[in-house]
Amino acid sequence: MAQKKKTHWLGFDLGGTKMYAALFDERFKKTAEVRKRTKGRDGAEAGLTRMTEMVRDLCAESRLDTAQLSGMGICCPGPLNLEKGVLVEAANLGWSNVPIKGFFEKHLGIPVSIGNDVDIGVLGEYYLGAGKNHRCVLGVFPGTGIGAGCVYEGKILRGKTKSCLEMGHIQVQPNGPLCGGCGRPFRLGVS
Repeated sequence: MAQKKKTHWLGFDLGGTKMYAALFDERFKKTAEVRKRTKGRDGAEAGLTRMTEMVRDLCAESRLDTAQLSGMGICCPGPLNLEKGVLVEAANLGWSNVPIKGFFEKHLGIPVSIGNDVDIGVLGEYYLGAGKNHRCVLGVFPGTGIGAGCVYEGKILRGKTKSCLEMGHIQVQPNGPLCGGCGRPFRLGVS
């Protein structure tokens, strides 16, 4: 049986409030998209199942088999272990230690790469948007939480194994409010 030609790429944005998936052809032109509420409090397993269904529905709508996907990039909120492909903690979802990369590679049979959602957003601005032709770009993205990212000379600034600049958890008052997502004092989480 002949192997199907890999003709498309899939981008997925896992947010605290919404999930968004977009399908791109081999020239990186968007061909289809779908958006749904995240429903993070239903748990990580339910969330991963919803994400998988979104990908399969998007492929079916476009008359593609997942075997025709060259790969999938997933933007995730919160700190990640980039070497292991694990979402360390997404306080606004209530998820921790979720092996996102491994889950999708197993269930969809395609290569998967994960990145911090704000890091990837800033990288997009560096190459295609407001940061184009600049050496260094710093971005702050307020959304369900507050994230920050920095790209220096085309590379995302990161820690040894994790994303960094999780500024949504900077403690600003010694006895200030606790995080509504994780319950701890606001703090800076960089490693």
